[in-house]
Amino acid sequence: MRRDQLIAGSAGRYCACWSPPTVVAMSSKVALPMGRWFASYALAALSVLAVAYLVLDGTVAGQSWSDQAYLGSALQPLHAQRFANEFLHWITPITVAGACLALVALGSLRRLPVAGLVAALGLGLAAVFAEVLRAVLPHPDLATGYEALMGGKTYQTFPSGHAAIATATTMGLLLVAGRGWRAPVAIAGTIATALVADGTLAAHWHRPGDAIGGIALATAIQCLAAWAVVRRYGARNPSSASQARPWILPVGCASASVVVIGFYLSDIRLWRSELLPAGVHPAAFPAAIALIALVAGGAIVGYAWLMRKVDLHPQRQ
Repeated sequence: MRRDQLIAGSAGRYCACWSPPTVVAMSSKVALPMGRWFASYALAALSVLAVAYLVLDGTVAGQSWSDQAYLGSALQPLHAQRFANEFLHWITPITVAGACLALVALGSLRRLPVAGLVAALGLGLAAVFAEVLRAVLPHPDLATGYEALMGGKTYQTFPSGHAAIATATTMGLLLVAGRGWRAPVAIAGTIATALVADGTLAAHWHRPGDAIGGIALATAIQCLAAWAVVRRYGARNPSSASQARPWILPVGCASASVVVIGFYLSDIRLWRSELLPAGVHPAAFPAAIALIALVAGGAIVGYAWLMRKVDLHPQRQ
């Protein structure tokens, strides 16, 4: 056999055994449903944002309850308020910029640079839009009985930028993290987000509706970011083996929310109603702490549950 025929035969057998990695584009059968789910979740989050503002800021009953929860933090021991203050002071423009750079770096390490950039952009937009809405939205003084107790004037604090930043950071990490890391990231992120969101109330920085609004705002923005990333990189439905024990995600995030609620309410002095101004119900603050933490956990577990249905993979740029 001629030498060139031997070489051709060997090359043919080699090519038959090995082929370069292929890039699997996202099929329309997966892209369209996932796009609808992320868009629907973003719309639901925007609805929560609107309800939180219109009900808790725009009605007498809602504003009265919010102000009572704000004033009810006097039932906490001083060390809890100090912790919340110190914890919130760590969130600065510098740390936000650092979080954005970390998301970009993580995306690059996973060969998903666009995902890292979009996640960082979502975080930045959440912080910016929180400031814009706070400057634009009016705060009518409807619960006038609490004005004097809150310094004589109530300021517009809706939505909370700190709650929005914490939520957007967690969801950004979920977007760029590997599939196997999403449940741990979601659970740890629920703890961090709930600590920040509840801390804004415990430290007298925000009312309950402000924290809920910040969570909802960030959720809507990062859902749209996830939709864009899924369309860019493509995805495939994870195997059944990778979806084993799906209960870990909701149970873990719910437990994380309960842990944060217990942290803020473990030393609360409900029996010391004399610490509160007249007309402030002692249950308003504990109820607000529980509601904020559960909203944070619910938003994150819903986002992470949607991400379970897709498996991002690198694509030629």
